[in-house]
Amino acid sequence: MQKQLNIVFVLLTATVFLFLLVPNIYQEGLFMDGLIYSTTGLNLANGIGTFWNLTFTKTVISNFDGHPPLAMYFQNIFFKLLGESHSVEKIYSSFTAVITVLLLIVTWNFFQKEKQTNSLYWIPILLWITIPVCFWSYQNNVLENTMGIFTLAACLCSLYAIYKTGYLKYALLFFASVFIVLGFLSKGFPAFFPLAVFGLHFIVYKKESIVQGITSTVFTLFTCAFILSLIFWDETARKFIFHYLDIQVMESLKGNQVVDPRSFILIRLLRELMAPFLLLVILFLFAFFKHKAKTLFSVYSKEQMKDSWFLFLIGLSASLPIMISPKQMGYYLLPALPFFVLAISNLIAPLMVKVCAKKTSIRFFYSSYLVFFAALISIFIYAQINSVNPTRDKDLINDVKTIGNYLEKDITIGIKESLLVKWSLIAYLQRYYFINVETFDKHKYVVTEKISPLENPNYVLVLEAKGFLLYVNQGIENKQGSFN
Repeated sequence: MQKQLNIVFVLLTATVFLFLLVPNIYQEGLFMDGLIYSTTGLNLANGIGTFWNLTFTKTVISNFDGHPPLAMYFQNIFFKLLGESHSVEKIYSSFTAVITVLLLIVTWNFFQKEKQTNSLYWIPILLWITIPVCFWSYQNNVLENTMGIFTLAACLCSLYAIYKTGYLKYALLFFASVFIVLGFLSKGFPAFFPLAVFGLHFIVYKKESIVQGITSTVFTLFTCAFILSLIFWDETARKFIFHYLDIQVMESLKGNQVVDPRSFILIRLLRELMAPFLLLVILFLFAFFKHKAKTLFSVYSKEQMKDSWFLFLIGLSASLPIMISPKQMGYYLLPALPFFVLAISNLIAPLMVKVCAKKTSIRFFYSSYLVFFAALISIFIYAQINSVNPTRDKDLINDVKTIGNYLEKDITIGIKESLLVKWSLIAYLQRYYFINVETFDKHKYVVTEKISPLENPNYVLVLEAKGFLLYVNQGIENKQGSFN
């Protein structure tokens, strides 16, 4: 492929990447789980909770041990550096996407030895970021964004270790172990799938002896265990992890949280990868009719086919174990997606070289550059214009702001017991105003849904939002907020 044409595709990929992530940074609204994680991270940045004793609110899940703390800790650093704007958690998520892109490029270079395909690193990036569940995850601050960095880095260290000897080999295995532990501290046991790399590599390539593969796996596993044992020396950490295993892992395995068909994750995986597979088929058919079949099939070497098969198996090792748990969500696939797109891209790259062999006019390149810069400016203008429109929960966010602006920050208000399951309401109140909630009979101010107003004469309506009502209890001295 011509160098100039390759640059055009790089610019196209950058444009798509920015379009999918930048406007979202300016907009309010988050998936409920991502909102809870950002709220917990913001609390940590403000001295509410500690690393091993995270706090969602002071009254609801004051000990947040449903997930390991590392991703929230990283977000806490971003809040300390950038402030409390609603954009901070989305900047963090976009940052994790950028780091993942860099790791994708390094992994691509590891497998692409030929100069013609080595420069086509934009293919896996473009396929990866356009997968719906992928860009959705980076727009909504899920824990897999952070874990995916560490699992990809662990696999990369393991791959390099296979082809090294002596101290360097074991240094790389040590770093792979560290990344696996960091992944575990971000999302839990799904982070251990990189341990399968050595066995899968032996099955596909048979370059390393089975003894060497087992030795590498055992060394990495025992190093992970050693690092975790050091963490377990801290009593607070030990209690946190045991409680996390009890309430999150065991309850999920029992199906006491969310129950989905075991086949859900496979069906979702096929759906998410449909576009990359279709692109591969279309390019193959186009090249088939443009070139002789014999010439076309020769574009793939045995080594390339093995590379794709190996990467595909790593993707399966990251996704199939999800079927063990009845609790399955589409974004759980995020750490597996880089390996699937690398496998597909490895087959697309030689076809792109064939299809794009014809020279293109210089006018086309200059026009492409102008289009890119125009698109770049348009993305940021669009982001600014659209910043007033939340991506989700528009009415709820407006109601929370109406209520929060009336009250003081960092207070506790009452809500009806039925609202204690409205996690987004509780999270937005805490995220924006540090307002905690409890059952309504204990506090000066009470929030109810508009469809179920209070009829107690002691409570006077002081504020009406679109979906909620704010009352003041006249029987309690006014110490919180303003009462006009």
